[in-house]
Amino acid sequence: MNIIKQTGGNVILVDAAGNILKSFVNVNALDIVSNNEIIIKYGFNQWHSLFASKIDNTQVEPAAAIPFSGDAYALAALLSSDFFYPSITVCADAQVDNSDASYSVLVASGGSLILPDSDVEVNSNLEGQVVSVETIDIQLTDGVSSVTPNSVNIVGNTVNIEVPAAVSRSTAQLMKTGQTTSFRTGDDGDLEAGRNVSFTVLAENNVFGNTNRFTDELGTQTYTKNIVIDWSTYDGNTVLGWRRTTSQATWNNAIDGALVVSIAPFTSGWRLPNFIEVSSIINFQIAAIGLVNLFNYSPFNIVLSFPLWCSNNTTSGGALGFNFTPGNLKIELLAKGNNYNWIPCRTFTVTGTTLS
Repeated sequence: MNIIKQTGGNVILVDAAGNILKSFVNVNALDIVSNNEIIIKYGFNQWHSLFASKIDNTQVEPAAAIPFSGDAYALAALLSSDFFYPSITVCADAQVDNSDASYSVLVASGGSLILPDSDVEVNSNLEGQVVSVETIDIQLTDGVSSVTPNSVNIVGNTVNIEVPAAVSRSTAQLMKTGQTTSFRTGDDGDLEAGRNVSFTVLAENNVFGNTNRFTDELGTQTYTKNIVIDWSTYDGNTVLGWRRTTSQATWNNAIDGALVVSIAPFTSGWRLPNFIEVSSIINFQIAAIGLVNLFNYSPFNIVLSFPLWCSNNTTSGGALGFNFTPGNLKIELLAKGNNYNWIPCRTFTVTGTTLS
């Protein structure tokens, strides 16, 4: 608590922050009782005891009160002494710098400072600002999924991030057939023409960060729900998937059965695949080594004893439907009333690593 004399004979009490605690008008006399107590007389015979930590009232007029009237010098000397007018220490202005002194500002004593936001530049182009003195989280993606950088190097305020070389996603080129056994120069086993590294290996990562052409809906190869996702069909938004278990029915019942397939959480959207979709998962390497079940490879492992229905129909809409015949590797038009194999497919929407 500080005691400060004002002009006109008034005295005010203030705390350390300068807030006025009490004021006295027309001070007449002061009495120093001890180093911790002063009695002040003001107005018309009003007295207050002032302690170092509090303000109390007193009803007894001290005998040794110092009269102020006619003694301006004594009053000034008394009120300017260290006891009544303590010396006030003013804090110095503060110098605020960042770690490399590229930012420096002088803050006045008792003032405040709001740190400015930091600019973010990418290849020397301003992209925006971030809040200062906060963790900056940099998310690297290829527009579809996260990308693991080859290296991250920080020098001063420059962050160098080396990302893997981009591989262009293209659906313009047909897929490889899977045949790798060659019988002569220039045959498919020799050339292995088509997109991707091999029949089961992509030329780029799928959304789960691996090059597996076939995964389950979670990006693994456990296939708990018997769902097979073919990432060679991924266009950046959708991908074709299959249920790898077969059923037998007539052509019409196969179409109806596929439409009502429900595998949680994918309870709708299933259908009977068309001829091109079915042919896209035929692995001709199996035929090259003398087998006729072109879908009997991992992860499908489908062994067909009967033809496999496709959703294609003749233009006349008659009694015949298209199917693959396993025994002699051909496409046939067979009576729609026959019970043959079928498997459903579905177009999945891809959001990050979530399929819906």
